[in-house]
Amino acid sequence: MKVWIAPFLFFVLFLRLSGFNLYAATKGEEIFINRACWVCHGKEAQGNKTLGAPSLAGQDQVYLERQLHNFNVGIRGYHPKDIFGKAMRQMAIFSQADRKEVAIYLNQLKPTSFSRTVVGSAAKGQAVFATCAACHGPDARGMPQMNAPSLVILNDWYLENQILSFKHGWRANAKAAGVKANEEDQIGAAMPPMVQNLSTEEIKNLIAYIYSLRFQKK
Repeated sequence: MKVWIAPFLFFVLFLRLSGFNLYAATKGEEIFINRACWVCHGKEAQGNKTLGAPSLAGQDQVYLERQLHNFNVGIRGYHPKDIFGKAMRQMAIFSQADRKEVAIYLNQLKPTSFSRTVVGSAAKGQAVFATCAACHGPDARGMPQMNAPSLVILNDWYLENQILSFKHGWRANAKAAGVKANEEDQIGAAMPPMVQNLSTEEIKNLIAYIYSLRFQKK
């Protein structure tokens, strides 16, 4: 899995140094293109499972800014087993102003559709989701006041990856992993206790239920 990272980063560096550009209507779109974010996340920010890059279109602006910040300062993508997160750390060297611009652009994109890949029981997952609803909302569309992102716009395989990362300490647990940083992911730290005791079956059922919420009217 690690073999592709070095040549991929070299390719992205080549794009930057060569001045690669496409037409951009906004500053945020220009950053998304010129920083080669689209190479992994797709031109419509729809995500790419092979590269472990989630859908970003329509996600909460503040949440996106915060995650870029966390990658940048090293409190996300710190664990050796978080292969895709470690790759993202190399790409997330944005100024605060640029983080805001690209987050605004992504937030304004229309969420894309994608196929279901995680198999589970949505009916059984509804009970598991009851706890999640307190922060992410009953429709899983996020609650900015709770610093909780939308879950329905995220690819189901990505949700599974991140739940497992929280569960195993690969995310929001940088200090315990020996990372020396001036801050902690205090908001993300609320997640590990929430998923710690979930079984593999419960995780898949939970994701199946969240996926089903995509088709409910707002």
